[in-house]
Parts: sequence; structure tokens; C-alpha cells
Amino acid sequence: MHFSKTFSQLLQELPPDLRDNAVDYRQLKRLINQLVKELASLGLGPEVLQDLLQASAKGKSKESATRVEYEFNSASGHIEPRLRLWVDPPNAPSPPAPSRIHEVEDDETESEISSPSASQSCRHRPILRPKWSRIRGGNSKVEIVIPLQSDSAFFQLLVTALQGLSEHLLAIHAQFVETLAELTRMVSDSARPVSSTTSAFKAHSPLKSDAGGVRVDASSRKSDLYSWREIFQLYVEAEVFESVSERNRGERTIEEAETRLKQFAERVTTRGLGDGRKLRLPQSRKALESFLELNLFILNVKKFELANAEATRKILKKHTKRTALPSTDASNTTPAGPASGT
Repeated sequence: MHFSKTFSQLLQELPPDLRDNAVDYRQLKRLINQLVKELASLGLGPEVLQDLLQASAKGKSKESATRVEYEFNSASGHIEPRLRLWVDPPNAPSPPAPSRIHEVEDDETESEISSPSASQSCRHRPILRPKWSRIRGGNSKVEIVIPLQSDSAFFQLLVTALQGLSEHLLAIHAQFVETLAELTRMVSDSARPVSSTTSAFKAHSPLKSDAGGVRVDASSRKSDLYSWREIFQLYVEAEVFESVSERNRGERTIEEAETRLKQFAERVTTRGLGDGRKLRLPQSRKALESFLELNLFILNVKKFELANAEATRKILKKHTKRTALPSTDASNTTPAGPASGT
């Protein structure tokens, strides 16, 4: 199955607020197709462009007719990928073959030795070697800068999506912290010791005739302390998101975390901790529901982050493979302004 379809199916399983902030993988693929057509219209298909870029990187293209570099203009205030080319002028003569250069040089040397007037006649003959030197040195090249519109749209869409994704994750993190604080308060209120929830508790006192008796009216107990202890014990043993064992210490995979969370919920239900059999207080049952929802939320966020990271990696790899344009880094980002000859 293609990643595009797998990615879409995974997003459909996530809440709408996460799904709406995901990377638009299909639109990015369309922009890559447009970029391929744009480069082809310039005569720079993937094979041609790859050869030119590799030659430029190795410094071999200084002797060739065309040299090209892929760069990002950081001085324009927005993302501007472009190609910088060095080409011969349209009416520039082709450089002579090296063998012909040597023949001309030998002829000139012999004529200088054999003829006294050779130096005078050489003034009126074209000298080939200086022209060849200028071509080799690049002095006769014309520099052209070509902005790539489809490439600019591609990176603009990708960067905008990643920025929006980051901002949304910060927002839901703040919301998660608030929900967690509320859950903490609910569990604390419903799991208080019996001594703080009922006046039926009788402490040991030497002033009482029955000093050794400690009586608790179980029928009026208003605490789920022991039930919550059992719930959290099951949760710690489940190690849903991270293993603490010496052999397999570390973060669990998404699939394993999902399986363990499901097993934890089943154990809670099996032991009667998910209803009124052991959780007698309504706020306890509500808190347990919120606790499970928070764990599911964490799992969904992990799925969301992993899927978008993989989508970004794959779309950048596809961009390089389809267009032959190299990956971007500081080496091909230039603060230069508009170049001459454009």
C-alpha cells in the first residue's frame, strides 16, 4: 500500500483537531509533479540536472559549457528556491579541441624560429590560447538566476504546515496540563482517607471507657482510596508508554503502547473498578473515565507526531528523487540579493 493512502487512513482514526493540522501530503505530491514539469520546460530533466549538479559539486563543470547550483535566497523575506546557472553567451564560439591548440602552438613556435618576420605576422593572426583560457576560467560565462515557482510553493506549504502543527501541539499541551490538574483534584477528593471524610471514625483515646476500640461505619464511608490504589497499581504494572525493566528499558512503540493500554482497561473492568461495584463515588467514575481519555489522547498525539514526521521525511525524499535537486542545508542558502544577468 502506498504511503499516501496509509497516511490518509491513519489520519481518519485521529480526532478532527489533529487531523485538520496534519501535513497535506497529497498536495505536496502535486506540487512536486508541477516542479518536474517546470524543470523539464527549462531543459533540466532529472538526469541532466543531476549530472550538472554533481559536476558543479566536484568542480569539474568549470571547463564545461554550463554550470548550475541550487540555492535558497534568504534575503527575500520568504522561501525562494532558485537555480543559478553559468552559461556561454548565445554567439560564443565553441572552444577548440586541445589537440588543435597544441598544433597551432607548435606551428607558431616553428614559424618564429624559421622566419624573422614571424613576430610581426603574429600580430595580425588570431591567437586561440587566450580565448580558451577565458572559457576555462569562466570569465566569458553569463550568470542567470531562475526562481522556481513550484518549488517555492512546495516549501511554503510544507513550512506553513509544520509551523501550524507546532503551534497546535503547544495549544493542546496547555489544555492537557489543565485537564491533568483537574483530574488530580478529582482523584484527590474521591480518594481521601476515611478519617477525613466521615465523623464516624473513632480514634484511640485513654479518656474513653472503650479505649481500645476503633470503629468505622462502613455504610457511611465516602472514599474510594483503596480502589484508586488498585487502579494505579494496575497502571504501573502495565507500563503502557515506557518500560522500566532493565532488559527492555525505554519508550515503547505505538503498536505496543496501544495494546498495553487496551489490556489495562480490560483489567480494570474485569476487577469491577470501572463501575459502581468498587468505585462508589460518582466523581471517582468520572475521574477514571477522564484518566482513560487522557491516556488515549497521549496515544493519539504520539501517532500524530510519528505520522507527520514520516510524511515529512518521505515527501522530502520524493522531492529529491523526482527532481534531482539536492536536500537543503546551510551550504546552499545564500543571503545574496538579485544577481546580475537575470
